[in-house]
Amino acid sequence: MDLDYRNCTSVRGRPVDRQLLKRLHLPLAAEQLLATGEKVGWGTLLFDPPWTFFKTFVIKRGYMDGVEGLAIANMAAVYNFLKYAKARFMSPGRE
Repeated sequence: MDLDYRNCTSVRGRPVDRQLLKRLHLPLAAEQLLATGEKVGWGTLLFDPPWTFFKTFVIKRGYMDGVEGLAIANMAAVYNFLKYAKARFMSPGRE
């Protein structure tokens, strides 16, 4: 599940810290990933973030947004890597 933080600019008139939102959401996303029983191996950590970048920037045509599209694709890939890394760290039988 990917969340789009671009639309959330303020809460009750105060600016939103997007990095804080991601830090709060990462453990929840990792727990949800583990609850589904998905295995997180080295292959997932190595290949899924670049695929996420490619999917966001090329397939979903993020290049049409220019630098902003590049930044969003990069943030999506980093978030995906962090989510899988956190799930791997939290898994009880990790290698």
